[in-house]
Amino acid sequence: MTSDSGTGWRIREQGRANQGVVPEPPVLAPPAPPPLPALVHGPAPALTAFAQPPVAPPAPPPLAPRTVPPPGTPMRVLMPKNKWMAIGMAVVLIVVIAGGGFLLFGRGAATPLPLATLPQEKVAVVNAGPAQLAMQSLTGGGSTRTVTLPGAPAAILVTPDRSKAFLLDTNHGDVIPVDLVSGTVGKSIPVGKLPVDEQISADGTTLYVTDNLGGTVIPINTATDRLEPAQPLSRGVAYYVPSPTGSGAVVGAATPPGQPGVIYFYNPSTGNGAPVEVGSNPAQSAFYSSDGKTAWIIEPGANSRPGALIPVDVATHKSGTAIVLGRAPTGYSLTPNRQTVVITNRSSSTLSIVDLAKRALVATVPLAGTPTGVAIDATGGIAWVAATLNHELIPVHLQSHVAAAGVSLPNAPGDLALPAAAGVAWVLYPSSKGSLSFLGSSAGPVEHTIPVGNDPDLLIGTGSASTWVANSLDNTVQPINYFGQSAGKPIAVDRAPIDLKLRADGSSVLVLSYGDGVHPGALTSINATTLKVSAPIAVGPGPGDLTLSPAGDVAFVASYQTNTISVVDLTNWKLEGVIPLPCGPTNLAITPDASQLFVGCADSSAIVPIKLPDYSLEKPIAVPSLRRLVMPQAGTSLLVVGDNSLQTLDTITDKITKTVSETGNFVDVVETSDAGTIIAIDNSGAALLVIDPVTLATTKSLSVGVRPDGIALAPDDAHAYVLDTSQRKLYVIDVTIWKIDAALTVSANATAVTVPPPVVIPLN
Repeated sequence: MTSDSGTGWRIREQGRANQGVVPEPPVLAPPAPPPLPALVHGPAPALTAFAQPPVAPPAPPPLAPRTVPPPGTPMRVLMPKNKWMAIGMAVVLIVVIAGGGFLLFGRGAATPLPLATLPQEKVAVVNAGPAQLAMQSLTGGGSTRTVTLPGAPAAILVTPDRSKAFLLDTNHGDVIPVDLVSGTVGKSIPVGKLPVDEQISADGTTLYVTDNLGGTVIPINTATDRLEPAQPLSRGVAYYVPSPTGSGAVVGAATPPGQPGVIYFYNPSTGNGAPVEVGSNPAQSAFYSSDGKTAWIIEPGANSRPGALIPVDVATHKSGTAIVLGRAPTGYSLTPNRQTVVITNRSSSTLSIVDLAKRALVATVPLAGTPTGVAIDATGGIAWVAATLNHELIPVHLQSHVAAAGVSLPNAPGDLALPAAAGVAWVLYPSSKGSLSFLGSSAGPVEHTIPVGNDPDLLIGTGSASTWVANSLDNTVQPINYFGQSAGKPIAVDRAPIDLKLRADGSSVLVLSYGDGVHPGALTSINATTLKVSAPIAVGPGPGDLTLSPAGDVAFVASYQTNTISVVDLTNWKLEGVIPLPCGPTNLAITPDASQLFVGCADSSAIVPIKLPDYSLEKPIAVPSLRRLVMPQAGTSLLVVGDNSLQTLDTITDKITKTVSETGNFVDVVETSDAGTIIAIDNSGAALLVIDPVTLATTKSLSVGVRPDGIALAPDDAHAYVLDTSQRKLYVIDVTIWKIDAALTVSANATAVTVPPPVVIPLN
């Protein structure tokens, strides 16, 4: 949900839960599965990246807009005016945010005019369309069969004989078995509280599912779909990969951003061995060599730096020379002889082909359209790549290292499976056309649903005429009549719209598009009255956060990949310049008086204050870890949410004034309209918490659901609406008496709950 009122502790977790296990650079979801809000981390060490004043590298050049600016308006780099620019510019970043990145932000806001209270409390639930599995001809002729899937599976794993597949649904804690011969979908298998990865034994008899919150691996008999007793590992487990030659396994642990990867070599007799550090980034995934003597670890890269494939000797636990991949490695597939691996690189839109025997990268094949899933045919000769934004399956010949013409698809693919039968593929579409559902009253039931586009994300504006939905996988934006409960005609925008902001006067909506590894991100504006779309302004590759100045005349766009913030003059519609940063920005928060912009860098565990309007970088502020920044409406104390802590930062002195350790995983936080109470969701503890904004102490707790993951407050603070996608429930809580009023059943594909702000701004 995206709220436009700009007041309170507004936070948003971009997208839905995914199969990955650690956060990664800002990405579109679901081309890349979205982040795990309940991901369990261990304690993070203190900041070290800013300890030594290094030599500053050259500042990045300004980003040229796609349209030619008027004469006499040259582009410039917005350079800070003090010593901390030089000190911070050469910080060596340790790690990427690997697995979906936490795209959370505080919002600055224009002061709304209290002209009218909304006529009725309207609550909407945003739903993705149902997932689908389709048998697709690889030689032409389109799909021959399409099966609707329960839940929201994002990954598909095939048995060695290619007769059966298992689809992992992290959101709902299920594995869905599918017979690839008949196309029959079996009964969903419940697998723990937060299943984040699945692997299969070399003989294909056992599927292993890792439960991140439960700290276990759950075996499943692939012939009978019967669950076997869970094996305890450790809380925060990321994956469990069984050895092809023995009874052991390599186990990945979820490490915080800014830390090396950690793996264990598991023995069923002795349990986990000693932790082994690998590389400089969280260990994203792993596989074994055919002889079981080498574990290969895939780690993502930081910012614009590429990922890597690292060999680890199973006997000595020593790492070998890393093989450089592309940016944001995502999916991989091994040839039948396990001598070659192909890895899709989402952010650079390439395919890396690695010879495992030679331990060498043999080719990098350029692709397009955000490659995600990949599968190699039974001959080992062709790798088929799912290109999400291009709606294609692209064949890459592994002998010639050449990509041929793609096979067009009717939807955005997320993954694929190649059955034993030649010439066809089973394509997984994580979502289809979505919808918005409305409650009949403050306590339900859910009634009246209107259709929208694929992968919707709703912005509630300041009136019935200024509510919008971005359909990321359709490349469109739709105006929504919130009170009339109807959707307007889709408006085409640049590739992959991921964020929406309404201008302070309500005259236009800003659309941030992610782009892909070939096309840059872009900012466009849609006139709220005429629906005319502006010329796009390029804002660098893979932008991840859009924040407006309180007056609504300047937009700040964070680019994690380039260590920059693009500054856009909205009045004159031009790129004013870029702010070079010492780290990769993942969170932005601006004070209501527009005097300071706070930039969170999760992989450096630091916050960089920027004085406005002269863009001076102040001394970086070390924090234990960083998940999000939240700016209250008073603007004098910034809330810093970490993996295991809450902190307040004085926006006048730039000092941390309060730190409280937390054992829970806060996935959403809101503030009451009087700014006197913080309400947070802890989805590892399945609880709704009341937190004192001064002391940060928890004063109340209410058990809600199993893994709640989203909250919205009514305008009068009387009700809180908590969504638990794992249970497919929307809980209506009477805040005044701290009691659950109703538990409403929602769609299996519900992704967010939204309520409008309490006042409207007149449209000029």
